[in-house]
Amino acid sequence: MQRFPNLCRYSPPWALLLIAAACSEQTAPVPPPAATPAPFKLISYNVQARPVLDDARAAVNLPIIGGMLGEFGVADVQECFSQCDKLLAAAPQPQKYYFDDRQSIISLANSGLAGLSWYPIEKLVTTHYQAKAELADSVASKGVALIRITVGGFAVDVYNTHMQAGDSDGAHTAQSAQADELVAFITANSPADRTLVLHGDFNMGPARPGKAFADFAPNHYSNEADMLARTANFQKIVDRLGLSDVSDVLFGPIKDHIERVLYRPGSGVSVKPLSWEDRVAKFVDASGAMLSDSMPLVVELAFEKTR
Repeated sequence: MQRFPNLCRYSPPWALLLIAAACSEQTAPVPPPAATPAPFKLISYNVQARPVLDDARAAVNLPIIGGMLGEFGVADVQECFSQCDKLLAAAPQPQKYYFDDRQSIISLANSGLAGLSWYPIEKLVTTHYQAKAELADSVASKGVALIRITVGGFAVDVYNTHMQAGDSDGAHTAQSAQADELVAFITANSPADRTLVLHGDFNMGPARPGKAFADFAPNHYSNEADMLARTANFQKIVDRLGLSDVSDVLFGPIKDHIERVLYRPGSGVSVKPLSWEDRVAKFVDASGAMLSDSMPLVVELAFEKTR
């Protein structure tokens, strides 16, 4: 597993002094900047930068996206397979990671997971999913990246993931197995006393008992059987880890996006969701075209002591 992969490589020149300690000693944190945002503000964004297929648009759009990420305490992206250095170099946060390991010699792409932080990254742990199905996912190296940070004195583990897509029986089996892998990875790295935030492009969303397939909005599923399989696999993650969903807490079980932000407070800590926002209307180019085919999901969380 990588620890601060390419942290130095993807830092803009002005930031090198800030991360010198992290580049020479990979476990050494960087002093927090004076302008660290509060409360905790996170963006989770699938930036649609597939190798070859998106190369031309990624070369133009990724620097634009990177330049728009400065307001977020943590900015994590998925599907940043190609030219991710352009996004990372354009962002102002001094702390950066890129999980660019390919899983095997037959993998055509890395994990596509990358992130930026105003908070010192105290630890980075990554893993690839072993279960896979369908060609597009089989040649990628999807997985999970954990960064450990401290927000206003609260230790927080932030997990970024991109999971199996597809509606085939094989995809459903892989999604179920990946859910098991994700639960095991988080359980091993974040005991119950640690506050955690899990987010990303899950390619599945919460179960909605009693809700008709036609009423899902947005509806990412091919048919009712696909919906039932994928929502059950997602719900397994939520239930086994004891997670709460920011969207559901704020609005009720209404929004059916596959981009989710989940959380679990640690011992002696309460987590209060303050806001959930779809920024798709703001992440556009000069002509008004979307910078990605996915939703930039922005949430704000407040951490408080309970004792």
